[in-house]
Amino acid sequence: MCGVALSLVWYNNIDPDKTVEIANYFRDHAQAGETIFYDIYTEEEKQLDPEKRDTGLFFFRGTPNAKFAVCNAGGGFAYVGAMQDSFPHALELSKLGYNAFALIYRPGAQTACEDLSRAISFIFEHADELHVDTDGYSLW
Repeated sequence: MCGVALSLVWYNNIDPDKTVEIANYFRDHAQAGETIFYDIYTEEEKQLDPEKRDTGLFFFRGTPNAKFAVCNAGGGFAYVGAMQDSFPHALELSKLGYNAFALIYRPGAQTACEDLSRAISFIFEHADELHVDTDGYSLW
């Protein structure tokens, strides 16, 4: 068996154990009937702009009604390196009791900023449903 190294621009330390831990986290929460991904755009908005179809928030639950963080993956606006960047941070924040969201945005400086703005608005609009405290939050 030959070893193949995965190489992404800006990422040279991809941790397979952390990747498996994140995948298991999603599996466990999905099997428990919890929503793990939230669309931030309506179906009508996604029909008008299909690039918005895969845009949204992965939710790493912390303590109910605790403060929240939004983690934005790197990728130089060329791609979204969520598995290597925002997912590990969000998972560790949730272990500390914070509610953490990992934003999957549309690559591009302008669209990424639009998606971040929309994501924060979505969290505030759905704070009761998400059980998050909106009195202060952090962006990562």
